[in-house]
Amino acid sequence: MDIKVRNILNYFGRAPFVVAKHFLFSFFLVIFCITFLANLFFYKYYILNQKITPRNDQGQVIIDEKSYNDLLNTWEEQDRKFQDAEEKNYLDLHKAR
Repeated sequence: MDIKVRNILNYFGRAPFVVAKHFLFSFFLVIFCITFLANLFFYKYYILNQKITPRNDQGQVIIDEKSYNDLLNTWEEQDRKFQDAEEKNYLDLHKAR
């Protein structure tokens, strides 16, 4: 199979004329592709990311002590960081001098 560069260039050179000749078909093909891509994004970022409430038949969640302590330490650290940020005094750049 011999692929020639001239044949490829001729094909892509004629492509705009073929698209213009079959404008209605090309228009519907582009609309279909855009709709398909929009549906993929909708499915990925909306349908798959919906929150699902977990079912728990026992009534309460059982967490081992080490995981609970790690979680508690993380929350305390975040709370401390938020309190430190609230205590800082920042300059008001919009205040008249």
